[in-house]
Amino acid sequence: MKRIGGLIHLFVAVCSAMIGYTIHHSLCWAIVDFVFYPIAWVKWLICHEVSLSIIKSTFSFLTR
Repeated sequence: MKRIGGLIHLFVAVCSAMIGYTIHHSLCWAIVDFVFYPIAWVKWLICHEVSLSIIKSTFSFLTR
């Protein structure tokens, strides 16, 4: 059970880093967003930096 929780956290952190790269276009910020993904999500939601269009453009390779 603990292993599944760790995999979920890893998946969410990787997705957050990908979205962070789309927002900032910087590998450094993507790494920071990977490590501190809960804080990044709180900041993005408060500052209205993340939207459905950003999420769609980040994961557009899934819809091709």
